[in-house]
Amino acid sequence: MTTSATSVRNEVTTVAHQPQAGNGLAIVRVTIGAMLVWVFFENLGKGLYTPAGYAGLVNYYITHGHSPALCKSVMALAASHAAMAAPLQARGSGNCWFRCSHRSESRWDAQVEPGASMRC
Repeated sequence: MTTSATSVRNEVTTVAHQPQAGNGLAIVRVTIGAMLVWVFFENLGKGLYTPAGYAGLVNYYITHGHSPALCKSVMALAASHAAMAAPLQARGSGNCWFRCSHRSESRWDAQVEPGASMRC
């Protein structure tokens, strides 16, 4: 089956103009950002971003969890280096919140040019 450049261009143009989808994605982005902020401050209040709190949580997962031994050994390594891992965990949570709640100029947000490829 042969398609002309005009038919492909028309399909791309109709895909790019969907404001309802953009509004839905904005709602999802804000909701996920709010959840991450909530969890960050909940964990901060529990003291899980301190070395002792982080090591205690990881050790609890090791003793009461049903993970494979390989996963538990990685968790034990993180718990033994909790002085470094706890602040990294706190920073990583904040970084994830920032990326989810703020609009970024990524390839997913870019406008589709007529005739552009639709594959990622």
